[in-house]
Amino acid sequence: MLTWSGLYRYESQDPEDKRAAKGQTLNSAGFPGYSHSVVTGLSLENNFWNERIQNVAGVKGYYYSIKADDDGEKRIQQLTDDYAENKDFGYSENLRVKLIDNLSAVEQFAVKGGYQHSLRFPTREEIFGDGMYVQCSPNLKPEKSDNFTAGAELDVRQIPLLLKLHLEFNWFYLLMEDRIYWNNYASVPRPYYNSVGTKATGFEIDASIDVNEYISLSYNLTKQSVESREADLAYGIAKGLTVPNIPTLYMNFGAEFHVGDLIYRDVFFKLYWLANYTDEYYYSWKVSKRQDRTIPSSFTQDLGVEYSILANMLSWNFEVRNFMDVRVYDKYGESKPGRAFATKVKFTL
Repeated sequence: MLTWSGLYRYESQDPEDKRAAKGQTLNSAGFPGYSHSVVTGLSLENNFWNERIQNVAGVKGYYYSIKADDDGEKRIQQLTDDYAENKDFGYSENLRVKLIDNLSAVEQFAVKGGYQHSLRFPTREEIFGDGMYVQCSPNLKPEKSDNFTAGAELDVRQIPLLLKLHLEFNWFYLLMEDRIYWNNYASVPRPYYNSVGTKATGFEIDASIDVNEYISLSYNLTKQSVESREADLAYGIAKGLTVPNIPTLYMNFGAEFHVGDLIYRDVFFKLYWLANYTDEYYYSWKVSKRQDRTIPSSFTQDLGVEYSILANMLSWNFEVRNFMDVRVYDKYGESKPGRAFATKVKFTL
């Protein structure tokens, strides 16, 4: 099977910070501008041995162009360049082999492995800054990563007390070049910059359980270590330091109650609970075990309900995110939103 996909995205922004404008004469909201980006990919999937072996090879093309406008507003720093563009290619190879297929209670047991050369283009703020705290860096290069993965999957059905069990384990080894950094604790405006590459190693565990036809449980854990691969004395980075602002341990939990044909035929109802835990991680480069400036751990919970009719042609969802309204911090210690309410209505033709 040959598959082609393409995504074109256009974004326009004219930032304004009315609250900050009342207390200062400088514009701290960033530069207006727009961006175009195109990601297109071609993949070839082959299946052999009664679909026990699956091989997927692919290639992707990336392009973006970004424009910023020095609109005459008062800022500490002005634009040194107002346009940037870049293009590159990525590629991947993935192999999956079913060792057991529909043998007694074991629905399947498979092993898999893959390689991917991927890219992340810098954002508009990373390239042009905001004129206040982040300087312009028009020559910023995209991050490039060579990713190696290996794992196994197990599906078991109709075992005592459980209807179905899915277990998955994945190991990853990621080598990144031209990683983008920002010295956020400097006293003067600094640009984003490309510096030392990093090495990330870790694993993921994923489990989902159908207790019966009404109740489902899920669990996910990620443990990782991300370190600098070489030294960059110009920015005070030594080899083997833990990269800041990246969690090393996080987990997700979920429980769901669902029932179909409720009251009427083709009516579906779902009530779910989701929880997320992130362990504490370092605000800046980890240079000492006595270092105590960390971003605190967090545990948030979401509650939601979904109701659909006409065989899911019309559905309504309502969710309360972080319903305990706990304080949560993101990278660089930025505070994330507290309790939030969201609703969505979807109609499918």
